Amino acid sequence: MGEQTWAARFAMPLALVALLAGCCRGALAAESPRYVAVPLGSLGGGSSHATAINARGDVTGLSRTAGGEVHAFVLLNGVMRDLGTLGGPRSEAYSISAIGWTTGASYASASESYAFISDGTTMASLAAAGQGATGYGINASGHVTGRMLVAGEWRAFLYAGGTLTNLGSFGEASSYGWAINTRGEVLVTAETFPGPTHTYVVRGGAVTSLGTLGGASTFGVAINEHGNVTGSSETATGQSHAFLYTGTGLTDLGTLGNDSHGMGINGARDIVGRSHISGVGSRAMLAQGGRMYDLNTLVIRGLLGSDVLAFASGINDGGQIVANTCDTTITPVQTCSAYRLDPLPPVAEVPVLGLGALILLALTLAVAAGGRLLGRSAAARR
Repeated sequence: MGEQTWAARFAMPLALVALLAGCCRGALAAESPRYVAVPLGSLGGGSSHATAINARGDVTGLSRTAGGEVHAFVLLNGVMRDLGTLGGPRSEAYSISAIGWTTGASYASASESYAFISDGTTMASLAAAGQGATGYGINASGHVTGRMLVAGEWRAFLYAGGTLTNLGSFGEASSYGWAINTRGEVLVTAETFPGPTHTYVVRGGAVTSLGTLGGASTFGVAINEHGNVTGSSETATGQSHAFLYTGTGLTDLGTLGNDSHGMGINGARDIVGRSHISGVGSRAMLAQGGRMYDLNTLVIRGLLGSDVLAFASGINDGGQIVANTCDTTITPVQTCSAYRLDPLPPVAEVPVLGLGALILLALTLAVAAGGRLLGRSAAARR
């Protein structure tokens, strides 16, 4: 009777310990994000490059036409539209607003190009910015920033309410406006080639320098609605690393191998871009939750053939990403495929028993079974 009481007394506590040990040892860490890749197609020429995505999932970029020209496009409700040109052979779109308006550059002839604004139907020249200008950023109010030529040097500009403003040189030979948010904050870089590049956030008359990661240069390219910035910055050892700026200095996001560059940022401070890996090449990356991921490892289906994502250019607040199989724009001899990556909902975590826990649980059950047998043997003897 005493042996049965011992087994009954200790079997259940041991089983509970085994289960708790298994859950704690085997519970999955925070799950990595997962995506389905959606090919965006082309304008008939088999090649496309996505540059930006808005909150609705509308996408813009450039694509080769059936006739061999490269035209800006906008993808609205899953349909790719050719935005045409200002009369010349080529156009490129670099930014899309919350309502689907785009900006970029278009040739008006074989030798003259101008910044443009398009509402998805009509492309209008920003003639006030002059020949050679390019629009790189557009916000929900239709305000545009970019670059224009002034006395033979590039100058960042802001076009708002029909008024074009030269944002100045910031003490350097050249400046460029790369992005603008709904608060009217403009992201500007300035440089005197071949010297270092400096990055500033400009709002009205206020100018804020972002600093660096310890090296000489910082190149900011994207800003979210809260004024957070990403791009790449030189470290003290001379490498280029993607960064996050939140108003109090730069945070180094690391790399997948050799270097990294942030190209897009959403309201949650998720950042996409690219990172170079020795012996592998450029890979599209996502920096989220303190980790950097190769986006190719997060796509569970949808990539066509042997396609590899080399460059991610934008991410919206819903987590949708635009990425490409080439890390530069389309050239006459290059083929590039553009994708939208749609996030999948997280899978509920299921506790998994570790090997040690399984052994402990088996021993516990054996003790319990032995106790029952001993109990029955003792009862029989009585």
